[in-house]
Amino acid sequence: MQRRSAAAAFSAATVVWLTLAGPAVAAPPRPPDPPRNVQVTTVSDTVITLSWGVPRARTTAVRYAVFLDGGDAGATTALSHVFGGLDCGTIHTVGVATVVQDGSRSVIRARIRRTDRCPPGPTVTLTATPPALTNSAGATFRFTSSTGTRFACSLDGAAFAACASPAAYSGLADGAHTFRVRASRGANTGAAAAYSWTIDTVAPTVTLTSTPPALTNNPSASFAFTSSDATTSFECSLDGAAFAACTSPASSTGLADG
Repeated sequence: MQRRSAAAAFSAATVVWLTLAGPAVAAPPRPPDPPRNVQVTTVSDTVITLSWGVPRARTTAVRYAVFLDGGDAGATTALSHVFGGLDCGTIHTVGVATVVQDGSRSVIRARIRRTDRCPPGPTVTLTATPPALTNSAGATFRFTSSTGTRFACSLDGAAFAACASPAAYSGLADGAHTFRVRASRGANTGAAAAYSWTIDTVAPTVTLTSTPPALTNNPSASFAFTSSDATTSFECSLDGAAFAACTSPASSTGLADG
């Protein structure tokens, strides 16, 4: 009996296999090339301008999509875009992508920039105000500033609200009041101009505390008086003469009989 090795047995076997060809798998389409040389060309306190060059020759752009801070900011066929109306002194991300005929879009090329610092706001000048002390319950204020400005007014600490010159108020209560007005141009607001005044519509009462006798042989007379209001100023008149400033006591001498 003859023995064969395992290797010999294997070599005598016949191995057969089939290769099954499946459908060809197409490579995914390559996205369009992005714009080249993307750069920020100008920056101001409210504007960032982004410019770029055309993509490589194999990509034909029909338009460019632009983006601001991650959001869609529109489209353009130009090679630059102005992002306006920005707040001064703030950081923004601006970007652009190529869009081709079938609507597909390249990756976004973006740049980060900070707008310039806020310039000083416009100043406002008060040109007419009520008296510092008045018995009028109304008040009118006139003010000016440089051209192209907007005004906002505040009375007695209330929130600023849009206003124009002249700004008029009525029915104000007695007491101290403060008016403020500020001017704005674009996103820049200047310091407020302020004016304070006092309304006093209640006339003070005066009380005579000392007088000469109703009948006397003394040609001199002295009068003492007080007021219900500690801030009162006094005016005196003798025998129908014009009122003139006086203080208590008020004295007169050399008076004629009568």
